[in-house]
Amino acid sequence: MKKDPVRSFYHAVQWLRVHGVKKGLLPDPSAPFLSRLKGTGIEIGALHNPARLTGADKVIYVDYRSKKDLEEEYPELEGFDITEPDVLCDAQDLRPFEDGSMDFIVASHIIEHLPDPVKALFEFRRVLKPGGLLYLAVPDKRYTFDRLRPLTGFEHLLEDFKTKPEEREKTDAPHFLEWATLVDGYNGEAAEVQARKVIDGGYSIHYHVFTGQSFLQLIEFLRIRLGFNFEVVMKNSAWGRHDALFLLRKAE
Repeated sequence: MKKDPVRSFYHAVQWLRVHGVKKGLLPDPSAPFLSRLKGTGIEIGALHNPARLTGADKVIYVDYRSKKDLEEEYPELEGFDITEPDVLCDAQDLRPFEDGSMDFIVASHIIEHLPDPVKALFEFRRVLKPGGLLYLAVPDKRYTFDRLRPLTGFEHLLEDFKTKPEEREKTDAPHFLEWATLVDGYNGEAAEVQARKVIDGGYSIHYHVFTGQSFLQLIEFLRIRLGFNFEVVMKNSAWGRHDALFLLRKAE
């Protein structure tokens, strides 16, 4: 994998932010959002930076791999303490959790890693109680190593939503090739080789890319087209930071 100075800078800034917030040296922009989360809920993919859920009664940590496997997958997080998952499952298939069983869900820097983010959003809706809250932190591609990639279109996301499991490998391949070309910096045959290496290595890429505004438009698009009945309670632009924050409420 080629050395990308922007990618290295992104991870360095992330390290500084996490440690700065934990030590009280930097303000936590997520605090006004997370302070509204009460009762019992799920945090998906906490990795090295679990949300500071001071008002929650119980938090169940969910990830698709064990702590040991996550440490191997993300060598760039060496030196961080990876959160041990309580439940192993995929964000796109939360079958260990019953319908309407959770007061809140936290998914920070998760949506972009999913082959089918629309399916995940509907899984979140299924698991949340009426009135339940969904907190999302979504990287704004303009301020990350995704800066050269085109925004993911809504129709593209609908096609991914309709894709059958047996067709997934074929439809996922262009995502990996785009990653190899526009993130890792390879071209032509070398990009195809790199894409295959990333696939075989099981690395969790950013399948899709957004800005704060495009993700907000996606929520409205899903409401109109598929009846995704959530209202936006709070939002915070990614201006001056690399992610946009959203708090959504499931309709009663």
